[in-house]
Amino acid sequence: TVIYLIMALPIAFALRSLHRRGRLAGSLVLLPLALTANDALREFLCGGLAWHSPGYALAAWSPLVQVAAWFRVWPLTFLLFAGQLAAAQWFLAWRRGAARGPAARRVVVVLVGFLVLWLFGRWEIDRFDAVLEPGPRVALLQPNIPQEERLDARRRVRAYRRLVALMAQATDEGGPADLYVWPETSFFAADDSGAPKPMGLPLETLLNHRMRQGNDLFSVREDLLAASGGPRAPGQGAQVLLGLVVREALSDGLEDDEGLGRLSANRVLFVDIRPDRLEVQGHYDKRVLVPFGERIPFRGWPGRPALVDFVRKTAGYLPAMAPGPGPVAWTVGDGDWRFGLTNCFEIVHPELYFEALDHDCDFHVNTSNDAWYDESAERELVHLQTRFRAIETRRRLARVSNTGHSGVIDPLGREVAMVTRDGRHRSVSGQVSARVPVGGPDSALRVFVCRHSGLVLMLLTVLGLLHAAFFKSRPQPGLGEHLFS
Repeated sequence: TVIYLIMALPIAFALRSLHRRGRLAGSLVLLPLALTANDALREFLCGGLAWHSPGYALAAWSPLVQVAAWFRVWPLTFLLFAGQLAAAQWFLAWRRGAARGPAARRVVVVLVGFLVLWLFGRWEIDRFDAVLEPGPRVALLQPNIPQEERLDARRRVRAYRRLVALMAQATDEGGPADLYVWPETSFFAADDSGAPKPMGLPLETLLNHRMRQGNDLFSVREDLLAASGGPRAPGQGAQVLLGLVVREALSDGLEDDEGLGRLSANRVLFVDIRPDRLEVQGHYDKRVLVPFGERIPFRGWPGRPALVDFVRKTAGYLPAMAPGPGPVAWTVGDGDWRFGLTNCFEIVHPELYFEALDHDCDFHVNTSNDAWYDESAERELVHLQTRFRAIETRRRLARVSNTGHSGVIDPLGREVAMVTRDGRHRSVSGQVSARVPVGGPDSALRVFVCRHSGLVLMLLTVLGLLHAAFFKSRPQPGLGEHLFS
């Protein structure tokens, strides 16, 4: 909030100064443009923490939001600001008994803008619907495990059993899936650091050896093999994404997390389910870590040791995870479909999804927890972000969250299949198995423009302010005087 106010004040003072000098040309354009640019700066400079621009509220209006495939959310935010400004100008003109013609024309201009976006969106939807094809079958597991239970190692086996049961249910109801997806950090913690007091068992033991907890003897390999439908033909076995926290010994090229002598990571394993063993094909370590939740920022800054000590004493633990090295692109199913992976908080970082396009991915997968949000509106906001990431990249997005929302979103931002119980998507346990739609038209030009649309927005704002500063125009009546005088 403080950073947002610091960024907003210069823009507000600049607009006020321009208005007083009679140079606020075309306030219906410049003022909403400046507000939209300020919103974009808030997203860029706050490291993704301030991630909900007003335009995201239009996600349910499918034709309107298709413009995000070219310019992200910014045209929608601009039109919302412009519509509010035009309506306020019309209201003030009516209240003061002034001429309402100019204000009414501004309202019409905004409505025409929305109509143009709607018609463009209808054309895009018809174009995509004609070419989408069914892709791999993906099963998403939403166990709805409370946060306190997830943090209790003694209850981890119970949570594991719930996930295995959901996996078997998905197989029974939807048929064997090509890919099963577990939520973020829902699997047992693994420790290969060699520390005297490990936080968990070695990864190989977890995956391929029998384990005992109390009187409970079980094998993860046998459980996952049975839950995925049993042995399959060679080369056609199921694969699973397992989210877990890992601790490893440091190796060359890895930085020490806060001098602890080990590496901790929020990891997702890509595992082949074979009759004889669970084979790890690759792993993805979360790259964008939550500030102060998973990692303390400002490495190398003066005063950081004092900040680290304060966080350790206040939180009772030291958030010291190491970020992952880069993106991944894995192949799943017999159609050689490629997918990119992100984890939790990374859903609000569009640049990570454009990176997946650089690796020719057919769809995205995002794993998350979201139990931290409890019953707040944050989970709804994250779901809106999910729909926009699919539109921006024109790729399908399968997202699984511990507490919801979990489902498959098509490249037009529409819900293909969602975990639902009694009409609810959140705070319910369930699973959904669906084919991820693949295919559809795309172009390198669209990807380039969408990827750099924030820079285009900044450039337009600077040009607008320069025009207002050096080319005098008629002062705008109505709301301009009310806001800036």
